[in-house]
Amino acid sequence: QTIWKATRLVAEEIGDEVVVSTTAWGPFTFAAQLRGVENLMRDVYKRPDLAKGVIELSREAVTTFYRPLAEEGTIEVVALAEPTASGDLISKRHFDAFVLPPLQRFSSDMKGLGAYTFLHICGNTTDKLGSIAESGVDLISIDSKVDIAEAKQVFSGVMCLGGNVNPVAVMKDGTADEVEDACRDCLEKAAGGGGFFLMPGCDIPPSVPEENIRRLIGAARKYRPG
Repeated sequence: QTIWKATRLVAEEIGDEVVVSTTAWGPFTFAAQLRGVENLMRDVYKRPDLAKGVIELSREAVTTFYRPLAEEGTIEVVALAEPTASGDLISKRHFDAFVLPPLQRFSSDMKGLGAYTFLHICGNTTDKLGSIAESGVDLISIDSKVDIAEAKQVFSGVMCLGGNVNPVAVMKDGTADEVEDACRDCLEKAAGGGGFFLMPGCDIPPSVPEENIRRLIGAARKYRPG
């Protein structure tokens, strides 16, 4: 209720100027919060039916969370975070079996409500790019560990791509000029043909200098094609 209220307040205040959304765990990561990450990792091997049951319960919960905001038009984009689906934690085989099906159903349900789905998966997902392209989401945000040029080849014409300026080495620890250089590199590799959002490769720390954030925004406007 608190998040719903806050989202409505923000949308009412600035919804005409920017895209307003709110973030929730994706089905697989939410299931890991319920079971515990280590327990869910064991379940996918030893008790796959149990794992799928918890993941399905989680998908239903996430859908229930977003439904009223999407139905009333408060948000046009739902934002899912799936850090537990990272290549640093699970294989492509398990991604295809346990992560992809609920993502496909969730994104389909959101389309039925008139909302786009934004997905972020932490870590190196290079071996899963083809699977993500089949998920039905509208925008995939990739980590700085992924080659953005390779990702662009996979997702071009399929879904929008977002990324992937390093949130720590560049955004937090880099100079403003280094931020601009990294942004320009991303844009040169991935902005051609459209369907690209320049953004950090993951959440940025609170200690990121304000000037670096401003430089990222400025670089997006300065170097965008056309």
